[in-house]
Amino acid sequence: MRKILVIVFLINISFAWWSSPQNLGITGADDVNPQSCRVQLMSNSSCLVWQTNLHGNWDIYSRFSEWGIWGDTMKITDDNENDMNPSVAYDYARNCYWCAW
Repeated sequence: MRKILVIVFLINISFAWWSSPQNLGITGADDVNPQSCRVQLMSNSSCLVWQTNLHGNWDIYSRFSEWGIWGDTMKITDDNENDMNPSVAYDYARNCYWCAW
């Protein structure tokens, strides 16, 4: 069983590739807990959310990608509290992304 899992893992790696690193966070702040979600049916878009302490508060920010081009950073919380552990998912029924924290 272990040999089969190793073979499946190696096959999956051989069909994947990683692009060069790209800084999508906030410069000068501690960015933590990134979460991403991708939808491919209607468009090739992705959403990335993370926490950052840009102004001394742990606010949640996001970026959206359409066909591999990342947009601007957007703050999605207006709270001065600790907004922790964001998670993002795509809602096919409503054609939108949801973020929970």
